[in-house]
Amino acid sequence: MTEMEEEEIDLREYINVLLKRKGIIILIFLIAVITAAIVSYFVLTPIYQSSASFKVNTEYMKQPYYYPSSS
Repeated sequence: MTEMEEEEIDLREYINVLLKRKGIIILIFLIAVITAAIVSYFVLTPIYQSSASFKVNTEYMKQPYYYPSSS
């Protein structure tokens, strides 16, 4: 056999390795999430920002607010 045939990659092997190590994968994920939450809550200063914009329709504003009554 050639060297290429001996190193054939099987997807089932990767899945089996991930399933065997799922505990450590979950542990690393939880440590990362908890660390990010702690840094976000205790270390970072919150920055509050807002913006607003409005558009005035000038065509509508040319109409009078009231119509004079005839007396």
